[in-house]
Amino acid sequence: VGAAFWRWKDYYKSEEVALQKIREKFFNNYAKNRDLHFFLGTTRQYHGWAKNPFIIIGLFPLPKVLQKSLF
Repeated sequence: VGAAFWRWKDYYKSEEVALQKIREKFFNNYAKNRDLHFFLGTTRQYHGWAKNPFIIIGLFPLPKVLQKSLF
């Protein structure tokens, strides 16, 4: 999300437009229409001593599939 913001801020030359695009893409599109999975990883810098060294390193937006009724 952070990388997308910086890229879109440079592209659109406006922080407000970049924030609107982030909201549109991640809240309106991914949150409502996708089954969003996160790729987690650790950074070597914090791995040995941090309470929680995991960070989100990627997103995998799968199409949302509704489960049919079991009964």
